[in-house]
Amino acid sequence: MFALPKVREMFRYFMLGVVAYDYKDVLQWMKKVPSAVVYLLFAVLAALKFAASVPFGLLLAVSGIWAVLRLSSGLVPAVENGKLKWLSAVSSSSYTIYLFHPIFIAACLAFLNAIPFQSNDGLVFAAVAAGVTGVSVAGPVVIRVISGKVFSKVREGISAAE
Repeated sequence: MFALPKVREMFRYFMLGVVAYDYKDVLQWMKKVPSAVVYLLFAVLAALKFAASVPFGLLLAVSGIWAVLRLSSGLVPAVENGKLKWLSAVSSSSYTIYLFHPIFIAACLAFLNAIPFQSNDGLVFAAVAAGVTGVSVAGPVVIRVISGKVFSKVREGISAAE
């Protein structure tokens, strides 16, 4: 139940994000590197780590955080202009996602474990990971939408009764 070794392993990613946020002025040079180079660097390092078991450790963590920060900063103008309304809807459900995503991940993994299919192919892994991630985000958003409609009906009923 408690995955303390995994928490310890993932803590470096969290701390790298904190350091990047706190020392923005020192890291200004990173903005000059083209986004495609940042994404490619992360993809190559991740592929080498998983395909060839090359232990990149901190280098992979830094490139991953760099890629996430670059992606996030690139999305800000689109969200502010209203071009990504679905992203605003998902972000407004962030607490619900935080609370309920383990339930959906567990259900998805239980379903996947029931299927007699095994593959060491990286593409299959990526597809399964994308599916599990999608379900763990979409499921709680659906719960939030449904519960909002149910509660509004209950509120309407209470108001009508008064």
